[in-house]
Amino acid sequence: MNKYLQQLVELSDLDKQIDGFTPRIQEVEKAYKSIEEECETIAVNVERLDEEVNDLKSQKSGTNAHIAEFSAKIKDVAKKSSSAKKRKRDKSARS
Repeated sequence: MNKYLQQLVELSDLDKQIDGFTPRIQEVEKAYKSIEEECETIAVNVERLDEEVNDLKSQKSGTNAHIAEFSAKIKDVAKKSSSAKKRKRDKSARS
């Protein structure tokens, strides 16, 4: 009977140890869930920032196109102005 009692005590100790793992497991699961949520938040932020970068690249491209267009218009106006001044000088020189 003493042998069985000793085994029962050992089983009781093992049961206590197993029960001691439950809070640890819950802690680890909680930490894991927290880290997983943080990773999801970071992934969402990265996706949002990628979209913003793409939007800014698109805006930059559009702005550069406008700059090129306005630069061409300015050159055209400067050319016309120069031509008009030259005609005025020629006209006044003839008179």
